[in-house]
Amino acid sequence: PGSLRLHLDITKDCWVSVTSDGNRVLVRLLEPGETQTFDALERFYVILGNAGGVRATINGKPLKQLGGDGEVVKVLINQQVLDNLLERPHG
Repeated sequence: PGSLRLHLDITKDCWVSVTSDGNRVLVRLLEPGETQTFDALERFYVILGNAGGVRATINGKPLKQLGGDGEVVKVLINQQVLDNLLERPHG
């Protein structure tokens, strides 16, 4: 409880900044085929420079698409907002 694992799967060039519990752990351009995994106790703050080029999961559960191609998105991920970010099963 209280721990989060963020996994990013890059499908298109995307500038990514990830802050884990207040510590910046990644700031760089990621390319298609790259994956990154991060752990946090409480929260992530993520900035995506091309949100349409990233598929993300939290604790193994897929997140909704965070934005479109070329869209810059800033998102706070913590336990309080997690339910709203998770992709809902269709049907």
